[in-house]
Amino acid sequence: MAEPTKPIDPQAQRRRLEQEIERLHQLIESLERSRRQAPWYLLFGVLAVPAFFVGGIWLAVAALFCGVCLSLIVLYLAGVRENEYRGELKDVEAALEHLRRKEAAA
Repeated sequence: MAEPTKPIDPQAQRRRLEQEIERLHQLIESLERSRRQAPWYLLFGVLAVPAFFVGGIWLAVAALFCGVCLSLIVLYLAGVRENEYRGELKDVEAALEHLRRKEAAA
């Protein structure tokens, strides 16, 4: 048998929503930093020079390819997660606005 649910305190719910908004803003800022750092992964391509002398042209091409792929993957993943977080942020802000309207009407 399920326990009856307790009524949710509007103040506690508002605090929880505000904390979630702050957390999502921090996550978005973190992803923006990751996106700004992504071009630095292209420096992995600098390893192509010693790779050329050690393993020939194919190892050099592989090093360049890995640097480009790593940079693009970081950009893609950061972009997808940022879109996801922005969608969640929009939902949480809408819930907070609904709660504020509900409190104002009461």
